[in-house]
Amino acid sequence: MARSDKSKKIVITIILLVLLMFIFVDLPEAQVDNVLYVGTGQEYLKIQDAIDNATEGNIIYVYNGIYNENIVIDKSISLVGEDKSSTVIDGNNIEDVILVDISSYQANITGFTIQNSGNEIYCSGVDIDTDRVIISNNIIMGCLIGVEMDFWCHNCTISDNIFRNNFYGVKVYSVFPNFNLIYHNNFYDNNVSSFDDSNSTWFFEGEGNHWDDYTGTDNDGDGIGDNPYHIPGGAIDKFPLMDPVETPGFEFLLLLVVFFIFYMLNKAKKK
Repeated sequence: MARSDKSKKIVITIILLVLLMFIFVDLPEAQVDNVLYVGTGQEYLKIQDAIDNATEGNIIYVYNGIYNENIVIDKSISLVGEDKSSTVIDGNNIEDVILVDISSYQANITGFTIQNSGNEIYCSGVDIDTDRVIISNNIIMGCLIGVEMDFWCHNCTISDNIFRNNFYGVKVYSVFPNFNLIYHNNFYDNNVSSFDDSNSTWFFEGEGNHWDDYTGTDNDGDGIGDNPYHIPGGAIDKFPLMDPVETPGFEFLLLLVVFFIFYMLNKAKKK
């Protein structure tokens, strides 16, 4: 990595830390306490219990461990895992591992391994039935469908995830414009890398996703495939990445939390 890139990351991290400190210093005490903790020795041992007791805008922070649950998110919350490699939500091969319900407008999920959905039709690692959901920095594996986005799913972002050993990596279907954005994901050893018969966008700022079954070349050496990657269903990744995407670090998680807090505070002011 170039020195300028390292310096940029350090500056971003410092800025985000200052922003986060500023937010928590100025928030009323009731809003400082909007984080619910899940894990051994914490108030909640199960993620679903924390979700059931959460209110709009809460952040649910989950410590490392294996959580054998099938989760339903039915409100606007941010679900954050301590480490995506060791904070595991296991669906025990039953139904969806996580269902993001239609009532959970603007939910975020980041920092987990999400695995072992059921094998019946439409069972998913994450099933999104609502709008403006962000799924980022997760490992999704061993599912019939890694992430499923159906007719009611609009303006959602799927980025910086690893999809491994699923039947479908991502599956999107809609006859309506959905404005979903899917980019900077790594797809490995899926039976069908993805399926999309809608108008989702599979790239952002000239960069798409890394596909292990991409057979194109990179003659100019810019890291972007010379030919688009055609996704079953008719969608196209115009800028497939030749090398795997480096998953984001600590500063990304800070940015996500800062964004979510700002969004919820702005939403509260408008009421």
